[in-house]
Amino acid sequence: MLNIASITPNDGSADVNTQTPIRVQFADDAIDKSTLTNESFRLLDASGNPVPAVIGSDLTGGVISLTPLNPLDPFSEYTIEITSDLQNEAGESTTPFSSDFMTGALGSSPAGLQFTRQQAIDGENRFGVSSIAVGPDGNVYASDITGKIVRYNLDPATGLATSTEVIYEQPGGQIVGIAFDPDATATDLKLWFTYAERNNGFFTGTVARLDIPPSGVSGTTTKQDFIIGLPHTSGLEHQPNGLAFG
Repeated sequence: MLNIASITPNDGSADVNTQTPIRVQFADDAIDKSTLTNESFRLLDASGNPVPAVIGSDLTGGVISLTPLNPLDPFSEYTIEITSDLQNEAGESTTPFSSDFMTGALGSSPAGLQFTRQQAIDGENRFGVSSIAVGPDGNVYASDITGKIVRYNLDPATGLATSTEVIYEQPGGQIVGIAFDPDATATDLKLWFTYAERNNGFFTGTVARLDIPPSGVSGTTTKQDFIIGLPHTSGLEHQPNGLAFG
C-alpha cells in the first residue's frame, strides 16, 4: 500500500506562496505512473473545484508533484487530494488522503523580468522524459523511462518541431542518459545511452551505442552494447547515468 512520508505545503500551513508547487513523497514505495492522473491527484479550491494544473513524478515514482497553471488566489484555502485511484507498482491503492493550506498575499515577479511561453515541442503521449540532447543534425533527441528514444525534427528557421519519430525502443527497459559521440555528424549519427531492465535482477545496467539513419533517410537503427552488468536497485534507482565525453 502507498504510504505518504511527507507533503509540501504541510497540512494546516498558512501564508503559502501563491505560486508554490505541491509535492508528495511516498515511503519506501513507487507509484504506477499510469494511475497518476488529474483525478487521482488534484488540488481543490474552497468551492471544491479542481485547479487546472500540470502533474508529474520523479524518475523512480517515489515523488509526485502538481504545479498550478496560474498563481493561486491570495488568502484562500486549498485542499490537496489523493484518491484510491492512485496505485503502486503492485496494483495496491493508496488510502484516500487530503490536506489543507491557506495562501498568503499574491506574489510578484522582480521588476523588468518577463517571460513569454512558446511550445516548441508537442509533449502529447510522452511520459517521463529522462534526458535530452541536440544532435549534430540540429534535431532534438529525448529518452524516456519507458525505454524509448524519440527524434524531434526541427524547423531551423523557427526552432519548432515539424515531426517526431521513435528511433529506438528498449522493451522493458528504462533509459536515463544519452549523449552524442564527439565524432558524430549529421550523416553519421552515433548516440550513446544508458539503460537498465525492469524485473530482471540487480545487474542489468548497460552502456550502449546507437547508429541512427539521418532524418528522411530509410534505414534501421542498430544497437551495440559496450558495458554490461552494472548494478542498480530493484526499483532501478541509481542505475547508470550521466554520460559525458571529456
